[in-house]
Amino acid sequence: VPVGLVTGDDKACAQAEKQIPGVRTLVVKHSQGRGVARTLHPAAAREGIKQAAVEVVGSAGDFQAFVPEPPFVLEADVLNTGIADLCALVPFTERVGPRTVRFESHDFMTAFRCLLTWTYMGESEAPRYAGT
Repeated sequence: VPVGLVTGDDKACAQAEKQIPGVRTLVVKHSQGRGVARTLHPAAAREGIKQAAVEVVGSAGDFQAFVPEPPFVLEADVLNTGIADLCALVPFTERVGPRTVRFESHDFMTAFRCLLTWTYMGESEAPRYAGT
């Protein structure tokens, strides 16, 4: 599916512009640190997204699907070393740091399955809090 519009923080929009030729982006917040951002007022963000979407849909015939080139490389910093230990059990996963794991494949679905497995392993090892 072609991607015509990406909205989000400044980092996500910059990454999309780098990866997807011709994509339209709309920055609705600026990241200022972990869990801290300077955002547009929700009404202004909604209006900007609506206007950008109308413009993009009008030129939808010009878009081409983004097809990433292999190899597909995943690298994740996980919550703790216990989760990294579990993720490193996935075949061909490398432990590249105390909390960092890496996986590389020329097959997208294999990389995607690895990501799902890491996610499930992280959920099983993450701390549980009362009431959740």
